[in-house]
Amino acid sequence: MRDSCMSRELLHKVILYNYLYEYSSLEKKIKNKFKQLLLETNDEDIKNNFLLIHLSEEIKDKLRENIPNNAFQINRICYRRDINNVKIKWNLQKQLEFARENNFLSDIFPTELRHFVKKENLSTYSFIKSSIQLRNALAHETCDIQIKRDLELLSNEKLNDMICTDDAFDVSCDITEVDAIYKHALTHYFYLKEVDKILLQ
Repeated sequence: MRDSCMSRELLHKVILYNYLYEYSSLEKKIKNKFKQLLLETNDEDIKNNFLLIHLSEEIKDKLRENIPNNAFQINRICYRRDINNVKIKWNLQKQLEFARENNFLSDIFPTELRHFVKKENLSTYSFIKSSIQLRNALAHETCDIQIKRDLELLSNEKLNDMICTDDAFDVSCDITEVDAIYKHALTHYFYLKEVDKILLQ
């Protein structure tokens, strides 16, 4: 049996924790999928494009450090047309942009998601990009995010219903008084779980 309804402030914390946890878990899975596809592809153009961009960015990062010439070293062995030993340093957005530009994004996740309520589809790529922005805003406590209208904001009733069936919320909740940014995070949280289900298929 669930406990009595938690306070608004505590619910904010629970929503924030659950969102960041689900986002981090999904981010790791998507990055692993990106690396797997990159290593397994037989398309030499994709591999060469990756090596060229990754190497140039590594050099640029080294130069920004203002280190002496004798300390500036790039392991050239890793870049001789072999990506197996390259440690991918790109963030999630950079990886998704590369996958999109090189036409293997749909191998990472489906092109579209179904809305929970609206009878239309949502671009998975756009949703993940929005989730990245939301994660950054919440993690840095700026709460400065523009809510995109292509993702439905679930009603209080729908969110309460979904919370009641989610093991991550072990208490009863009433989100009527919850701040809009946390309702937005909660909506994203449930969509992140849908993407996660798809990745497991």
